[in-house]
Amino acid sequence: MQAETMEKDLPVNVRSSTLNYGIPPLSGVNFSDIEWQDVEQNIKQAIIDFEPRLESKTLQVIVNTVDDDDDALHNKLIIEVKGYLKLNPYPKEFLLRTSMDVETGLFDLLDGGNRS
Repeated sequence: MQAETMEKDLPVNVRSSTLNYGIPPLSGVNFSDIEWQDVEQNIKQAIIDFEPRLESKTLQVIVNTVDDDDDALHNKLIIEVKGYLKLNPYPKEFLLRTSMDVETGLFDLLDGGNRS
């Protein structure tokens, strides 16, 4: 993806500033051309850069093209983000699951269930 290549050339202070808020677009990209590990890393880095209320060491991002309820998802991703919120006196675990339609860019919040 061209946006990712350009981002790597930016100075560190610009990469973590609000000028660079978000991740490279996934809408309109051929599903088979997407590097899923890069998407996971981009989401994780954006969360670390722009969400200080989360414990970055505990943050996990998993991107799947298959859901437990459906065998295969046509042009949809399941994005799962889990980790701990920085709360006093103890951190609180959280889990966020969403599906994204790569063709339209629309997101749906999913039930987290009892996943670990």
